[in-house]
Amino acid sequence: MLTTSRNAQYVLGLVLRQASTRRQVSSTASATVNLETFYHDDDSARTAESSTPTQTLFVPHPANAPSLSISSFLEDDMSEYQAATITLPPRDFRPRPLEWPTLRAPKQNQQSTEPVAISPDIQNPAQRDLMAELVLKGDYAGARQLYAQLTEMRVKIPRRQIYFQPAMEALERDDFDSFFFWLELYPNRPAKPNNPHLKQQWDPVITKMIGRDPETICTFLELAGGRKGLNPTILVPLMVHLQHKLPAQQMRHRFEKILDSYTTHAMSSTSTSERAAQHRAVVDKQVQRWWNVFLRKWILLGSNQAALDLYEHPPDGVIWEEFTHRLVGDELRQGTSTDLKREFIADAMASRKWPQQPSPTGKWTLFSWNEWHTWHQLPGRLRSVLSYQEPAFRLAEVIQLVQRISDKHPTLLNRLESRYCSETIYSHHSSTMRKLKWNEALLIIDRKSLNDVAAVEKFQRSYLWVGLPDHPARQPITTAQSEIKRRHPTLKVINAVLPSLIRLLPQPRSRRMHDFHRAYLDSAPSLPPSLQPDNRTHTVFVDTISRVAGPHYGMRALRTMIQRGYKPSRAAYLAVLYTAATWNNKDIFCKLLSTMERKTTDPAFRNQDGNYMADLDPLELGNVNEVMSQGLVPVDYFKLAKFWARRGDEQLAGDMLIAAQSKARESTV
Repeated sequence: MLTTSRNAQYVLGLVLRQASTRRQVSSTASATVNLETFYHDDDSARTAESSTPTQTLFVPHPANAPSLSISSFLEDDMSEYQAATITLPPRDFRPRPLEWPTLRAPKQNQQSTEPVAISPDIQNPAQRDLMAELVLKGDYAGARQLYAQLTEMRVKIPRRQIYFQPAMEALERDDFDSFFFWLELYPNRPAKPNNPHLKQQWDPVITKMIGRDPETICTFLELAGGRKGLNPTILVPLMVHLQHKLPAQQMRHRFEKILDSYTTHAMSSTSTSERAAQHRAVVDKQVQRWWNVFLRKWILLGSNQAALDLYEHPPDGVIWEEFTHRLVGDELRQGTSTDLKREFIADAMASRKWPQQPSPTGKWTLFSWNEWHTWHQLPGRLRSVLSYQEPAFRLAEVIQLVQRISDKHPTLLNRLESRYCSETIYSHHSSTMRKLKWNEALLIIDRKSLNDVAAVEKFQRSYLWVGLPDHPARQPITTAQSEIKRRHPTLKVINAVLPSLIRLLPQPRSRRMHDFHRAYLDSAPSLPPSLQPDNRTHTVFVDTISRVAGPHYGMRALRTMIQRGYKPSRAAYLAVLYTAATWNNKDIFCKLLSTMERKTTDPAFRNQDGNYMADLDPLELGNVNEVMSQGLVPVDYFKLAKFWARRGDEQLAGDMLIAAQSKARESTV
């Protein structure tokens, strides 16, 4: 190419140098005369038409340039060429730029002085991008067809920010194939810290992805977080959600895969430039932080063995932070970190100005639990609640007291909430945790007042739907609610909202309650240890089902628990017993109480008619005796005696009173 260009320049130089010596110069005037002679017989219209200038793309000669003889340029005897040159119309001396296809329209049209609007969605295009044009017009199907054609021709497609919008629309439609397709065209991001603008852009995507299955979330993290470099923005909230869903070993494998993808695409391992060194430093710092967060969350979720293995065998280059060391020593190594734990407690006590002597119960408390019910003055209860040490149900009691006097003190509740949830108050309980406890207290109030719809709404506004099976009362999260920072619920919160969820099941309620209970027990093994159902959870299920559907369905709930491998506590059996008394079902009450008091199982009892115990085998009845012998929750015979006395059943009331006196004598011996 360079040789051909040099040859052309050499020939052109020869022609220009010989122009003054060998070429015959013809004046422009003679050419004009010949032109007029040539067209002497033509009409004036044709002459005017021939003299009309037309636009050409040839570079014009100056008007005062000397006319050269065309004959010496090619051949001396070419009169035809000379005549043709004379008859050509005059050249246009107004230069015009060549049209070059771009995404932006020209800033100013030649025929109009009005500026053309420029799309702000594309920045600094180098050349025309037809696929991006189709996306801007909203023709996503045409853009995908064009993508297939360009891919077949091996044409490289530029990555642009404008492909985020079709990806978001595909996610709204739950079209994950299209979502991942458009996400592939999103530009890669080098190793950089998170920024508020990027967080605001991707927060709706995180909210939509949290409710998906773990495999989809992992695929999204490997693509967007790893290959696109968005881990600083999307990794931590989705990682915490996956830790609630996946087993420990599988979660660690997927987490390592996501981090490896990020380190491969966010930095260069071979470059020696200063910029590459900066990227490597940023990536190392980010990976250190993510592994520390990963380990601390495992500890809080109760995965102690997996957390201890990770702590003792960290990945290459990972150094645990001081806070992680202290948390491991406090939670996993209590026997070997006694001094560290005492130091931590001493620091917390000094910061809160707690008493330096333990209470009679041996606990470091601001007041005794026995003194709680003796405080009848509201100021004392307010002071105790503002110590931020009270459980949620105590806070709910104080809120109810304040609500009762809202007519006389309309601003007291708002001031209490502001003080309790204030970020300026120093406490080792963060403001976020105090806000969640406040929401939990409001949820307890709604549940006790049987305002179940409001309780479920409060639960969804503050917490993610984790640890619970699907429910008809679950509503899709709106855009306004998506902006709220929701947290994963604790087991206490789940126990608080369970009665409302059970009561909101549609008809036929008895069958739906049984299905909901089985679905919860079936999903329990996949939950993290911190969300595994405990005795309180099982008691809530049995008690609520018994109260709503009757003691017979309470016995079915006990049978379901036993079939799934759980041992009901004494509180669960007592819930059915008290419900049978409330429903005035003497048959179930007497037989269940008799079975609970026996040391051995009576075969005659199993053969009696009665569908409430027809599907329980002797081993299950023996389990009742085994649990009752633990003596955890004694039967309140005085309460049962008063209950049957109010019912007018003197015989049962007398039997309960005799049993109460007998138990009292046994306790004194």
